[in-house]
Amino acid sequence: MFNYRASYEDETAKMVNYLIDVKKVPDRGIVVFAQNDSYGDAGFDGATKMLRKKGRADDVLRVGYERNTLEVDDAVNKVVDYNAATVRVGGNEYQRKHPVKAIIMVGTYKACAKFIQKVRDRKLDAILLNVSFVGSSALAEELKELGGGSYGAGVIVTQVVPHFDSGSTGIIRYREALKKYHPDQQPDFISLEGYVVGQLFAEGLRRVGHELDTEKLVDALEHLQDYDAGTGSGLGFSMSQHQATHKVWGTMLDDQGSFRSIDME
Repeated sequence: MFNYRASYEDETAKMVNYLIDVKKVPDRGIVVFAQNDSYGDAGFDGATKMLRKKGRADDVLRVGYERNTLEVDDAVNKVVDYNAATVRVGGNEYQRKHPVKAIIMVGTYKACAKFIQKVRDRKLDAILLNVSFVGSSALAEELKELGGGSYGAGVIVTQVVPHFDSGSTGIIRYREALKKYHPDQQPDFISLEGYVVGQLFAEGLRRVGHELDTEKLVDALEHLQDYDAGTGSGLGFSMSQHQATHKVWGTMLDDQGSFRSIDME
């Protein structure tokens, strides 16, 4: 098996790095809302590993929901209660024990949209971040249906490809190909990812030549190094590494339901 995209662990690690280094979120200010399965586990593990790497406490509050449901009320209540908990600091003075400043989300678009709606209705002021699996276009549309642009504005989604409107050569080729072969379709992150995957596979086939068999294709891919797909970063595999890239990009929803690129470094 050969894999193009950065992992969910890579994505949540990128989020933690951004929250700590760029947004200066304090210790215990990050919580995770994740689906209760291996998908959610992967994202949660990435967040806690990066917190340890940063020298932060890794006993992160994790809340979630069951797969194929929209039962997020319990998760919302737990986050709100966690945010409201106080500790006495002297006399009759209290302060919040762990104010929630960011919520990393590892779920499907309907569950995440419902969670975002309820969190914002409870007036919790936190940065909301989603991994790419959520489906950017689907999430944006769901949030629009729930409340126009009010719920979606400022929501971050990490991506495993650059923005589909960027001016890099590979993205321009993608838009030209989409317009030529599928003029009824609009550019988005999902079809762009498929385009890059197709390029990688086709390059492997080209390197094998006409005498194609499985072993030759595996060998060709394992020797594919620093392949330039025009996305701004080299792609490649090796005998011990079958993931082409760990690169993650950041995007943010505006109040019109459109995504713009953000710098997460």
